Amino acid sequence: MRGNPWVGTPPPDWIQQDMCRQAQPGGPISHWRVPGCGPGPSDRIEFIMANPQPWYRSPWAMGAGVVIGGIAAGALLAGGVRLAQRLGRARADCTEVGSGGGVINGIRYLERIRGGADPNAALPMVLVFHSKGARPEGFAAGFGGIGPARLILPEGPYATQGGGRKWWVEGIKSAVREGNMAEATAQWQHASDQIANFVDQITQCRPTLGKPIITGSSQGGEMTLLVASTEPRRVYKGVAVASYLLEPFWTSRMAPVDMLHGTGDRTVPFSWAKQYAEHMMARGAPLTFTAFSSPGHGVTSQMSRAWIGRLRELVDEVHRGEASGFFQRTAA
Repeated sequence: MRGNPWVGTPPPDWIQQDMCRQAQPGGPISHWRVPGCGPGPSDRIEFIMANPQPWYRSPWAMGAGVVIGGIAAGALLAGGVRLAQRLGRARADCTEVGSGGGVINGIRYLERIRGGADPNAALPMVLVFHSKGARPEGFAAGFGGIGPARLILPEGPYATQGGGRKWWVEGIKSAVREGNMAEATAQWQHASDQIANFVDQITQCRPTLGKPIITGSSQGGEMTLLVASTEPRRVYKGVAVASYLLEPFWTSRMAPVDMLHGTGDRTVPFSWAKQYAEHMMARGAPLTFTAFSSPGHGVTSQMSRAWIGRLRELVDEVHRGEASGFFQRTAA
């Protein structure tokens, strides 16, 4: 009687009709007492087939498997949707996006094409974060030597007294020297969350090759280090100039960043940046640090050439397909 899950008792009513259809010589049912399948309505006939199949290959068992499998697949799909939502991959709202810029998630931005590229082609994306007191327009004419790429220049959410913009109210010195670390940390985290959403949407709205490269100087460089540390899966690599990162965000599990810093910088102290870089590299972070002779916080010509040269290398890497990944997107 092996192979029959209902030995000694009739199967449930809901499978009676199907059993009658299947209980034929050579069919899949064996060792069953099936009421109502004989010449008379009350006859009980035992079918003993030559080649019985195990119970789990019976039509009703297989049907139950389909139902259970469907439930499991639905659960997996729902879990995937929840995971996608957590990762910020919801469909983008591109209604305010144009070829020269627009607004995404409340963030105004400019777009510029470099290297004579077709603006409708999938291109490496370079996100340029402006410094404190500046605006995207101040950087829109730069970065001419990086090769075929799409520059995206988002604008910081806070206004400065001189009419510029900034990414947060509490800066480095306020946080470190004046004890406002908790407030500054909250503002920096908020900025990171906003840019993470911005990156997810802009890479859907504009044809994008690989994951974005991020860069900036001063407060823009701090944004670069911040996003590389908090959202390493969303970006490819970065170049941070004359910048530093608040200690609560230090992590070795960051996206690769090249740091460039002037030795004479006192606005973002050179010693702070060097200490951060050395500490992170000792922990295995994908970080490099290059010092340049400088009289102050400004970007010297030597630093500028190194900055553009490194961006050009990163753009070339993206064109070679080295920046593909989970968050690679191409706009429809």
